Order: sequence, then structure tokens, then C-alpha cells
Amino acid sequence: MKTSRIFVLAALSLLAAACSKEQQTPEVNSDKITLDLFLENGTKTSVDGETGKVSWNDGDLVSIKETGVEAENIDASKISIDEDGVLHVTVADFQSEENYVTGFYPYTGENKVSDGGVTAILPSGQTAKAGTFSDFVSPTIGYGKISDVKENGLVMKNIGGLIRFKVASETVTSVKFEGQGSESIAGAYTADYNDGQPSVDITKGESAITLSGEFKTDTYYYIVALPAELENGIKVTITDNGTEYVKYGNNAMSITRNSVNNLGTLTSENSGSPHFTFKWYYAPNWAQTTDPVITYNATASSYTFNLEQATYSQWQAQLWFYPTEAFGTTKLESGKTYDFQVKITASNAVEKVTIKVYKEGDNDNFLFSDDKVALEAGVEKVYTNTATSSMDFDPVCILFDFGGNSANTEIVISEIKLQEAE
Repeated sequence: MKTSRIFVLAALSLLAAACSKEQQTPEVNSDKITLDLFLENGTKTSVDGETGKVSWNDGDLVSIKETGVEAENIDASKISIDEDGVLHVTVADFQSEENYVTGFYPYTGENKVSDGGVTAILPSGQTAKAGTFSDFVSPTIGYGKISDVKENGLVMKNIGGLIRFKVASETVTSVKFEGQGSESIAGAYTADYNDGQPSVDITKGESAITLSGEFKTDTYYYIVALPAELENGIKVTITDNGTEYVKYGNNAMSITRNSVNNLGTLTSENSGSPHFTFKWYYAPNWAQTTDPVITYNATASSYTFNLEQATYSQWQAQLWFYPTEAFGTTKLESGKTYDFQVKITASNAVEKVTIKVYKEGDNDNFLFSDDKVALEAGVEKVYTNTATSSMDFDPVCILFDFGGNSANTEIVISEIKLQEAE
């Protein structure tokens, strides 16, 4: 048996993977060599919760495919780690040092390795593991001339990106992550080494990834995803004690290989909306305080919040709605006429609500501004307005001001419409 040494550099972050089922070790039917594998960031196929560094685990399997060798001769063996932290793997000896070799992790028995490329699957169902990601879901690819690999090592490059978060409740059983544009972030894909900058082509994609299992607070959890541009923002569904809570983020997110996107701590409550982003100026007695929490109800297309403290003047309880592409109307054109409608219910009477549609950042140019909208306690107010735009509004925003509200006034805003008049 001959011994050779391969230095393997794992890229910094995590990434996409093949099947999350138990790895299978094939038989090796040729002369064998033992390779020492050196990883840049450690010796485990997991991630450091604080640094984001990815490494490999004792017992993991890696495939090494020599160019021109039939598929059945792909070698995959268990990695072992000695007391010095050095990785060892036994593989079939290469037929020619002039050939090239492709390395891929993880080996599952279903992945197909070719010359500088791989066909694999990133599972849409992943298992929650405190401080790391699901087993066998951090794919890496390496490629090089065998003579160079034996001398200088095989550089393994990560393929996908990481979504990191914590949970606020230990009764959470699953977290589902997806783009609001239904972009593919998992499923069947092909990857090419591409001169050290792996490229990915998703051939049969899935638009959501669900991480399931037991969750602890104050611990990072990770979802591994394929590269994607989530231009319409994200949607996160948290299942806690049997109840689903949905959070929307309307800023675009880019998932790139070797990247970590941090979602922060996910609380078990509804927040955000696919149609708007929000901004508050809530300042009883002109002393700005904590923003009220807005709860979005997708079924009713409503936004509910509570004004805990009373205000005594106009502009002390301002709430801006900034339309997203999902809302439909994000800008107004000069000379065109627009219809506006909204329904508002308040638990306590508010004598003078202000409703204003105007160009963001330009208070003096508006489609309309009405500061005499009266709300009766518990009575739904249907407010409509039709006006012609005197200029281009890009972007447009919608302002509500509830200044003069009583303490503990719950407000429900629903069915907002802004569209060109027919």
C-alpha cells in the first residue's frame, strides 16, 4: 500500500448538499493508497457557530473521480481523524498522474461525479442540529491534475450558501425559509469547478427549505441553500407548539457560495408583509418611544397594532407604508388619475386621522392629503379618494397619522388599494 498526502482547503462558509440520508460506503476493488487530508478550517463537516468556519467529521465520505475512469471506479471511503487532527482516507490508486481528478463531498451513492463537475441533490428537508447544519449537507468540489494534487493538494470549494438564525422559543419544531419570488434554492443541480469559482445550474429546483427537529434558544441553527438572488425578499414560517407564524422581509437577499446570511433571532409572532415595508414615528408628547408591533394577517390582508400610550397632537403617531413590487403600484405617473381605498377600524374613537399619499422624501408633493378622517370606536371606516398626479412619484408612500389617539387603542388597517383609475 502506498501513502500519498493531499492538502484540502475547505472554503469558509457552508454549503449546499446532496441527500441528508445515511452515507453508504462502496467497496474498493483496486490497489489502494492512503491519503492524508488537510482542511483549512478544521476537521469536521460542521460549522463553528461563532465564526462560521466549516470543517469535516470523522466518518464522513468523500468521492474522488479520476478523469477517464468508469463511474463504478469512483472511490469513496470513510474519513478518519487521528489524535493529531490529521484526516486519513483510503482510495483506489490513480491510473496515471497525467490525468485529472475531481473530488466531491458528500458521497451518498446517488451523486454522479464527472470531469470537473457533479450532479447532486440539495435536500429541501433538513434536520436541525444545535450550532451547525444537517448531516451531509455541505457540498464541496475540487479539481486538479493528479501530479499537482499529489504535490500541492486538492483545493475543495464550497458550492452553496448558509442561512443562520436563532429561535426565541424551545417549543419551535420547524423553520421554513423561502424567497417571495419562489426562486429555486434546493433540489437537483449540477455544479462545475469552474477554475475555482464553482458554478451551479439548478435542474429541478425547490423553492423552500424546511429545517425540522428540536430547537434550543441562544444557539445558532443553519440552513444550507443553493446560490440564488431573492429579489423580492424572503418569507420565514416558524412552527411553534403547533401554530405557524409568518415573517416577511422585503429587502432583496443574495445567497452566494461561501456566504452566511444572518436572520437574527426568530420570535414566534407574525411580522412584516409581502406588500409593504414600514416605518414609525410614535412620539407621545414628542418623546419618541418603542415602535408598535404590526401583525399581518394574510387572509384578511390586514395590519393590526396597538397604540399603548395616548398622543395629544397631530404627527405624534405616524406610520408609513412603503409599497413593494408585490403590492403592484410603487410609483405614480404625472397626469394620470389614481383611485385609493383603505379600511380602518379603531377600538377607541380617533377624531382626526391623517391619510396622505405622496412622493417619498418630498412632503410638499402629494397625490392627496386628508387630515380630517374621523374614526368611531369599533366601526369600520371605508375611506376612498380619487386624484390626479401632478408629477411623477417614484417611489410613492402612504402615510397614516393617528395623533390624538387614546391610550390602548387597537388599530386595524386592511384592504389597501392604490391603482390607476379606469
